Amino acid sequence: MNLVARRFRGLLGPAFALMSGLASADPLAWITNSASNNVSVIDTATDLVSGVPVSIQPSPRAVAVSATRAYVTHDNGTLSVVNKSTRFVSTVTLPSGQLGGVAVSPDGTRIYVTGTDNDALYVVNATTQLVIATVPVANPTGVAVKPDGSRVYVGYDDGFTARVAVLNTTTNALMSPIGLSGRDPTGLAVSPDGTRLYVCVFSSATVAAINIDLNVNMVLANISVGPDPRGIVVNHAGTRAYVAEYMSNQIGVIDTASNTVVNHVNTGGNGPWGIDVSADDTRVYVANYLSNNVGIRNVVNNTVVTRSVGNGPIAFGRFIDEYVPPPQVPPVLNDVPNQNGTAGVAFSLDLANYVSTTNADPIQSYDIVAGALPGGLSLNSNTGLISGTPTLAGRGASISLNVSDDDGASTSDTIVFTIVPPAGSAPFDVMVPSANPSVRGFSQALNGNVAPSRILSGANTQLVVPVSLTYEPTEDMLYVGDFSGRAVRMFPADAEGDSAPTRVLDVSNYGQPRALAVDTMHDELVVAGSGCFPCTWARTDIGATAPLRRLGWGGNTATQGNIPVAVALDPNNDLMFIGDSDSVAPYAGKVLIFPRTANGDVAPSRVIKGPTSRIGAGSPYLAFDPVTRQLFVLTSNIDPVNASIRHVRVVVFHANDNGDAAPLRTIEGGTAQLDVSAADLPYGLSYDPSTHRLLVSIYSNTAASNRVLAFYAGDTGNVAPLINLGGPNTGFDKISRAAAVPVNRLFRNGFE
Repeated sequence: MNLVARRFRGLLGPAFALMSGLASADPLAWITNSASNNVSVIDTATDLVSGVPVSIQPSPRAVAVSATRAYVTHDNGTLSVVNKSTRFVSTVTLPSGQLGGVAVSPDGTRIYVTGTDNDALYVVNATTQLVIATVPVANPTGVAVKPDGSRVYVGYDDGFTARVAVLNTTTNALMSPIGLSGRDPTGLAVSPDGTRLYVCVFSSATVAAINIDLNVNMVLANISVGPDPRGIVVNHAGTRAYVAEYMSNQIGVIDTASNTVVNHVNTGGNGPWGIDVSADDTRVYVANYLSNNVGIRNVVNNTVVTRSVGNGPIAFGRFIDEYVPPPQVPPVLNDVPNQNGTAGVAFSLDLANYVSTTNADPIQSYDIVAGALPGGLSLNSNTGLISGTPTLAGRGASISLNVSDDDGASTSDTIVFTIVPPAGSAPFDVMVPSANPSVRGFSQALNGNVAPSRILSGANTQLVVPVSLTYEPTEDMLYVGDFSGRAVRMFPADAEGDSAPTRVLDVSNYGQPRALAVDTMHDELVVAGSGCFPCTWARTDIGATAPLRRLGWGGNTATQGNIPVAVALDPNNDLMFIGDSDSVAPYAGKVLIFPRTANGDVAPSRVIKGPTSRIGAGSPYLAFDPVTRQLFVLTSNIDPVNASIRHVRVVVFHANDNGDAAPLRTIEGGTAQLDVSAADLPYGLSYDPSTHRLLVSIYSNTAASNRVLAFYAGDTGNVAPLINLGGPNTGFDKISRAAAVPVNRLFRNGFE
């Protein structure tokens, strides 16, 4: 029998039950008192001895703790099991006269006990308290378990040298041992990350540092420490190992990065044996066998206090409970109702009114984890106040919200917002160009298969095939792009019947006008046609007037222009947006952005294009809100599975976006009623600032399939249209870009 084995003799016996109150919720230190036959309990929250000692006989020595039990070895072949809540003690009898070290698997299901008299490692089922394996190990002493539970390490002496036995816990079979320098290994400790094993070697006064990462099992260093090293522990951070140096009455402090001793500190007593560390790594606890106390060393301020316990404290092993934080009970977020607001009107929602805290934990933060608030609103993540002034009317904007307390516990809810236009928003007429040829007007109150309120049509109108319509407010005029008539015709906004245009701009030298945009700030008119890339005229030009500017087109590579179908302007920032598409496969829609004054064959400043943008292969139609600087793009693509279906959507960007930018939001889905037959096309988009509405035109060769849908500009997702205007009674025939015209207009002679 080796020296360490002899030190374990003559200490232990039958156990009995004792009730001594409930255990603390804080980590406890379980100190085995070998000469007084009991276990003292120290509450590490206060560092005071808690209650009366738990009587346990004879001569308790090594100890290990699980979540619910403390396991104590004796030298009579018994293992005491202490219920930590009730302090009830039961006994497991093992086939060995003297037991040495004890350790518990990380999941608490297995107990590993060294039997020094029987040269064995016992594997005990913690539930049944039966031995399920007896593994031969010569003169075993200390034992430690890898944090993942895959390996158990046992110190032993084969009669010639110290070694470490390695147990595969899956098979309970031994692997190749680890050879050490010296004789008589005592305490073992594994680093929290499971990469290092530290073994006290009694005869040589060293600690072997062993690499066990990936089961390398190679000695890295033999670290000289004080005489008679017994217990060892690695702190939870893995930065320090603490060694109980029995003969020098000190704690050796090992830096695990360098494997060197960086300090020796006193223990507050004599004969230090078992050693452990607090859950927060600030204190080291050592059982001083010869002084009948526990020294508590504060490693932060380098002080030590002692607590008297029973006689002959040993506590060989991990004797402090692993800290288990209290359950993180999340705060209660009562269901926040969906919210309504008004564009242009201040909005406020205090989320704190819907939150109840638990465990007296204050709320730490309010965070949006998905979705986005309507434009103009923001969340104060500290207070939970959502406030601001909404800028756009819309439905379906939503946020997923997390509310977290200072323990990190959180709860969530989803809030849907509806923002309506300002009260008393101007009523409007929907004016729709139709290939009949006509411009057909419908009151905003009309919806579905209804007859127009008025019709502009007849020989005097000179209309051939009108395809684009824009309302110009300074003159209260309708600008009509007449594709086949190769002209832009201007009519009073209330024109109807067989009325002649007030002015006509002849663009026949520059192709067939597809798209119009009026810049009232700079008094200009931009026209994009089938025979040219956008041309700019003075707004009041008439006849066959040459344009002020003309962007290059027709084989020119710089502009990247091919099929311009839409123009939108940001006059406040001197920008022009052009809806276009590639001329070669794979065909892709794109938005080209130029300076307003761009002229000739010049490259765009930016291009929005790519799969993330969700701009489809079809030519994109545009609308722009100069207040929020949001660019609306009407686009489509053929269903990849069912080629008879065309998916139509409105994707929204900020005016500063570039490249393959993700949309701010999208309007699409079955409820939106945008999807059409593959033969039909989205054919125009416009924005009405007075009511915050978007008008979407759907072109079809089938008269009954032509329709105009209206959405709020701030809508998102699969929302139903506000109106769906279509059917035989409308008289629609191959319709194109509609426009909203305010009804309550007082424009006469420049006065409002």
